[in-house]
Amino acid sequence: MLSAAAINLLALSLLPPQSVLPSAQPLRRARSPSMDDFPQTRAADPNVMESTRANFACSFEIPKKGISEYGTVNMNFKPLLATDSELVVVRNELPLELSAEPKGRVVALTKD
Repeated sequence: MLSAAAINLLALSLLPPQSVLPSAQPLRRARSPSMDDFPQTRAADPNVMESTRANFACSFEIPKKGISEYGTVNMNFKPLLATDSELVVVRNELPLELSAEPKGRVVALTKD
């Protein structure tokens, strides 16, 4: 009768060579899906007038904390409102607490 080690060795000898050595074919992870992989379409709403104004642009520095990466973030995004509006940059120490409530289609601060 064969020992368990001999049976395992015999079973391994019957497998193709790439199955025996894991380094022969490295495992590759599938790429995680991103938002760019999904079509971003929506039905046109006749009650919404899209803005034709230039995009807002701003940049800010992310400070280094511990071992995390840091650098400059450059943002470029469309205005949501077709009416005159402006980009307001607020800088504050973290953690930041705001009291806000939805009012119609926007969120308004309720306390200073």
